[in-house]
Amino acid sequence: AADGLILLRQGVHQDAVHRLNKLGVPMAVWGAGLEGDTNVVVGSDNRLGGSVVAEYFFRLGRQRPVFIGNPSHPEIYDRLNGFVAALGAHGIKPLLMRRDEFTPDSGTDAVHSLHARGVDFDAIFACSDLLAMGAIRGIQEVGRSVPGDVSVVGYDDMPLGASFLPALSSVHQDWQEGGILLARKVLALIRGESAVSETLPVSLVVRST
Repeated sequence: AADGLILLRQGVHQDAVHRLNKLGVPMAVWGAGLEGDTNVVVGSDNRLGGSVVAEYFFRLGRQRPVFIGNPSHPEIYDRLNGFVAALGAHGIKPLLMRRDEFTPDSGTDAVHSLHARGVDFDAIFACSDLLAMGAIRGIQEVGRSVPGDVSVVGYDDMPLGASFLPALSSVHQDWQEGGILLARKVLALIRGESAVSETLPVSLVVRST
């Protein structure tokens, strides 16, 4: 009975998009645009987000960075690609720790796994703030400090991150503007008007980590 849909999670390999497309209802998607995509997509510049974190780590002198996340998601894939490409320009190759759940416990587990394997790392870029907060807890549990031994950056710039101890550095997305654009575009589609995909800028908010 819906006139239109706004989809906030594309799903791994766009599985959610493919299922909902079968309904034939006007739809605007929050996420990452893919080549050949016929849907109207609004999202942040995820590749730029990964790139700015990479350059930040390089300026800090970090040489052994780790990326935590699941690149099967289109947005996470772009963040990882931007991160890898920017670091590669400086001759640095990051390690990928694949984690399917974007939770604090998953971030903690990733750090404990690195520690158990004897991996020497000095920076972590987590694909979500919750993963990053869990990673910080794990770093502290294995006897290392943030940001002294390890720099940590999350993604989304959640309000919780600013009040976390230590205050979390994160890539900021403009959720307010994103929501406005999604609503405008789905309303245009419902009226039979044209609507185009749009990408919003991101910025790195540096705090204590």
